[in-house]
Amino acid sequence: MATIDSAPEGGKFRAIASAALGGTAGAWGNGDLLCVTMNASGELVVGSATDAIGVILTSEGKRDNLAAGFKQVVAGAKYTVLRQATLVECDTYTSPTVAAGDSLWTAAAGDVTATPGAGAIFIGRVLLGDGAGMVLELNVGEAALAGGTLIGADFKYAAIAGGAAGNHTVTGIDTTDTLAAVIEQVDAIPVQTAVAGGAAGDITVTGIATADTLVSVIFFDDLGGTAPAVTDLTSEFTITGASTINNAGGTATTGGFLLVTYLDSLTDDLVDLTSEFTITALNTINNAGGTVTTGAHLLVAYVKAP
Repeated sequence: MATIDSAPEGGKFRAIASAALGGTAGAWGNGDLLCVTMNASGELVVGSATDAIGVILTSEGKRDNLAAGFKQVVAGAKYTVLRQATLVECDTYTSPTVAAGDSLWTAAAGDVTATPGAGAIFIGRVLLGDGAGMVLELNVGEAALAGGTLIGADFKYAAIAGGAAGNHTVTGIDTTDTLAAVIEQVDAIPVQTAVAGGAAGDITVTGIATADTLVSVIFFDDLGGTAPAVTDLTSEFTITGASTINNAGGTATTGGFLLVTYLDSLTDDLVDLTSEFTITALNTINNAGGTVTTGAHLLVAYVKAP
């Protein structure tokens, strides 16, 4: 039988069971626990996989555990709704079958499974696996993304330099962890080109685009055989259109030329390489025979084992 060990302030509240909820038995934790939500009148009803606001202990307030309906909700009775709590002595028997380290989600109204499903709500992690009981840290405040997301899980992130296909160092990752994503970020390539100057306003720079990043515009003034005067006009210019930079109201550059440097946004791409990688050792992921990522960065996300 499950008992409430503790719950933080703000992690619980009291509410009345609706008539429709009366007689409903607990759905998991050997029938002690039930996921609930509220109806328009502010009364408790059975919660679904996507709208559960908490969990109630169906035996709350009862003393005779041999009486009929001991694990059934009483219509009109007040129950403590747990959004974050610790439950202890929750008998598992054969429903659900769990082991130490398993993670639990609700995949349907009140149900608990060891495999996440679409729209699942994260319930907790089994801390004891002796067959007689378990401890669940409840956190049912949010629904998971399709495919099952570990809400409250210990996610870790790292940005590392790319390289040849094979071993890559991710400090802290271990073979017991779960690799969530490896994204290649191909760094933007700087482009430099010289173009003829002209009147203040539009200047054609073939290939530049509004999504690019302007780095610098340097003006070389042709002084007729003497050393050209060099002026940094970067602050005057913006990219205003395809193949166009503009310094309306700024310096006229007629007779000279402009050295334009910009970052090409088309080379700043993200590529999902998750399927190529596995965790092969402490601090190591590997994509032997896969994509060469030299010159790029790898964004790595993983979940630490409990």
